[in-house]
Amino acid sequence: ASYLKEIDLLRQKRRPSVLEVLKKPLAELQNTDPAAMAAAAHGVGPEAVQFFDAVQYVEEPLRNLALAIAASKLKAIFEEDPRGDAAVNERGLQNFMSLWDEQRVASYEKMNQQIRGQLNQSQDDLRHVRTSTDKRMWELETEVQTLTAQLAAAKSAGNTVAAEAAEARAVAEST
Repeated sequence: ASYLKEIDLLRQKRRPSVLEVLKKPLAELQNTDPAAMAAAAHGVGPEAVQFFDAVQYVEEPLRNLALAIAASKLKAIFEEDPRGDAAVNERGLQNFMSLWDEQRVASYEKMNQQIRGQLNQSQDDLRHVRTSTDKRMWELETEVQTLTAQLAAAKSAGNTVAAEAAEARAVAEST
């Protein structure tokens, strides 16, 4: 028990207090520029964390092209007036959104066609399996009927042979 008390005492000495834990972030917040904090809250600036960046996996020339296209689209959507205020260009945004929707619909239609093709192929495969299964079942039923007939004939022949053997024994005993 004293051993556990000693471990608990050492753990409490090494563990920072709640005040120490809270003081560190407060000190960092006090030293942070309010504009940087606001930018980080909106997902921009050096404080922002991005978990996935799609263009990092693309080769340099294609990455530059994609970024240039994105920049031109953003310039078309957001225009800046001489006072420095950013305003949304409604027509540019509408054009971009309609193009975006058309591309998404086209990709969904393509995916739909692929899935329908796979479904048709699966249905054809299923029909083939059912046909071959039905054929095999018919063959097995025919074979069972043949074997049943042969078994009945063998029993009949066995009964005939047994009767003849019994008759031959009876004749042999009577002589």
